[in-house]
Amino acid sequence: MAVFGYGWSNNSGQHSDQQRRLLEHAGYELAHWFADDCAGEKRPASQRFQFQRLLGRIGKHDRLVVCTLDCLGQDARDIVSQIRTLVLCRSELVVLQLGTFDLAGAAGQAVLAALSAVADMERSPLPDPACMAPIAPTPQARTRGRPVCTTQAQRALIIQQHRAGESISALARAANLSRASIMRIVRATSLQ
Repeated sequence: MAVFGYGWSNNSGQHSDQQRRLLEHAGYELAHWFADDCAGEKRPASQRFQFQRLLGRIGKHDRLVVCTLDCLGQDARDIVSQIRTLVLCRSELVVLQLGTFDLAGAAGQAVLAALSAVADMERSPLPDPACMAPIAPTPQARTRGRPVCTTQAQRALIIQQHRAGESISALARAANLSRASIMRIVRATSLQ
């Protein structure tokens, strides 16, 4: 059983040799090391030269060790595809973040099913918010802010007196409310 290591970096701050050191520090003696450094590029695994070389050399019961799951592909769909390829090779996958997976076992199949669900979500288009119908408030919905300090009848009286020519200050004194509250009541009716 040979131990293969693979490193992938797609940004300038991260390098595959750092990933190799992490794998070796975790106790894996790498017989073969493959790395793709593509700064600024986002490529599926099928377009990575070193990863394809690795898949050509890995065999039955060999172990592939990577630091993170995203080393295996660009998105969930690509990762699922690469894991299925490893299953066909009867290889073992170790993701340093997640531990060892027996890809043919129940735990490996559960991870594969979860990743497949994520891949399906990535493929399905998100609904356009502009096309969605507005959600009507439920009768139990709570109103936000402070509780209303006037009744509907008091507000109607304030509006009627204001239309009759009563000043905001006089209405505020009579109702024992602030001028801002009176103006809010009067303004609410003018907007309707």
